Amino acid sequence: MSSLPDQIIAEKTWQYKITSDSNNPILLEFETPDEIIKTTPNLLMAFLIKEQIKAIERETNVRPRKIAFWVFDIYSEDEQRRIYTKLKESCKILSDANPKYQIECEFPFVKL
Repeated sequence: MSSLPDQIIAEKTWQYKITSDSNNPILLEFETPDEIIKTTPNLLMAFLIKEQIKAIERETNVRPRKIAFWVFDIYSEDEQRRIYTKLKESCKILSDANPKYQIECEFPFVKL
């Protein structure tokens, strides 16, 4: 989420490919037993946030209304801005898709 699309270098060990189309500069492509799936990093992150919310709810019996992401200052300001923007977009995707999972994202600043 921190890199620009043209700066991503795929690792051979990744179980997915980096692709793109006319609407999405970054798509993650991976195979399932039934099909090849392409998704944006934002949509994948929204799914991961949803699963995290479910895990928190199972452990505490309370569904969180806010979730915080700590991004350490090892990233440049531009990279941090991209991370924050993409995470906010992921939270919005999740909230728009299902009101049950409406979540407010917060970004405390952590300086190392």
